[in-house]
Amino acid sequence: MKWMLILLVIIYNSKSFLIPFNPTTSPELHPGNLRLCANCKEARESSGGNGLVCHLFGKIDPIWGKVYYDSCAVVRSNSSLCGSAGRYYVNVYK
Repeated sequence: MKWMLILLVIIYNSKSFLIPFNPTTSPELHPGNLRLCANCKEARESSGGNGLVCHLFGKIDPIWGKVYYDSCAVVRSNSSLCGSAGRYYVNVYK
């Protein structure tokens, strides 16, 4: 039952993560300058095809070696990971 609650929190966060901006926010958070996960070299479509995952953050199963990547929404909403500014963003077009 606990896994279901965690899943609901992740789904809620992945669909509701928005970065507010206004004239007083830093320029890198304005729409034209935003580091989009969709344009990041480390982002990939999830295996289920329902969002993006970040290949910089995740967990590994120590028994079988299966890698579980964190969703981009979780990574970007956590300031200790990539955060709203996209700290580890690498532009795929450069």
